[in-house]
Amino acid sequence: MTSVKNDFQGRFARAVLFRAAHGEPPRILPYFRMVMRVAGAPVRFRLGGGMAGGDMVDLGADEVLLIDPWTPHARDPLAENTAATLLVLEMEPSWAGAPPALPVTEAPARVAREVLAPLGPETRSARDALVRSMRRDANRIPGLSRSPADAWAVEEPLCALVNSILARCLDPVEGGARSLPAGVRPIDHRIWRAIELMRRTICKEPGVDAIAVAAGLSRSRFFEQFRACCGVTPRFYADMLMIEEAARRLTEGEGSIAEISDALGFSAQSHFTRFFRHKTGASPSLFRRATRGYSTRARLSLVASGVDGGADRLAGA
Repeated sequence: MTSVKNDFQGRFARAVLFRAAHGEPPRILPYFRMVMRVAGAPVRFRLGGGMAGGDMVDLGADEVLLIDPWTPHARDPLAENTAATLLVLEMEPSWAGAPPALPVTEAPARVAREVLAPLGPETRSARDALVRSMRRDANRIPGLSRSPADAWAVEEPLCALVNSILARCLDPVEGGARSLPAGVRPIDHRIWRAIELMRRTICKEPGVDAIAVAAGLSRSRFFEQFRACCGVTPRFYADMLMIEEAARRLTEGEGSIAEISDALGFSAQSHFTRFFRHKTGASPSLFRRATRGYSTRARLSLVASGVDGGADRLAGA
């Protein structure tokens, strides 16, 4: 069976450390995944859509598998009585200043330069530091919130590892190599509280001023501290969380566009449409049509490559 050892949501990326024995059902995800094998048996992935590197990829002990947004993929079951410990990082590409990863063509543009890449000394060191911190974090008392110091102990190596992979393996964007908008200091406990509140209230965002009050800071001090800790303004961060949630609802078919607009707190659908187009370059209706169309092609690709149950299992992956 598969058991999660720890799951950590950072400012810009999510890290999951888990023990895998069985396979992973076929998935099509709108974000970028970085998969590393920390320990245990060899692991094989199936990648659909005619991706470079072949349909089957064996993940080595000192390699990272780079899975682009909207790329169909599945993990094969391991050999009997064996297991592997995997570290998976998940990130919305726009956090690194990448153009929106929309499947609006027959073959979406690749984000990664390659599918499988060796871990250099710096990346390997960052991976090991993150794994150690996540294992320590997993021993905290269940149900007890992380202190800012505990959160930073995981967040700092997480950002370091993601940035190391971005610098080595992803295509550069205009103006230089990609990197997360990292801050210059550990996260103040009031800023961490604000980030948690912003994530909990995406669909009824109370406003930056109200979040500043909840964090116990004046408006000017809140903006100053937030930018120092996160490298972006509170407004930019809140907008990106809104785009993530809107994209998820559009992709998963959660209601009409008007219903999604209303659920996200927009006073009119036209306001939501303008906001979404400005941030992603595509209207909500185009985004929904593109994701649905691509999902159909991806399902066929997975079935053709021999992944059983593709159409049914993808719907619930």
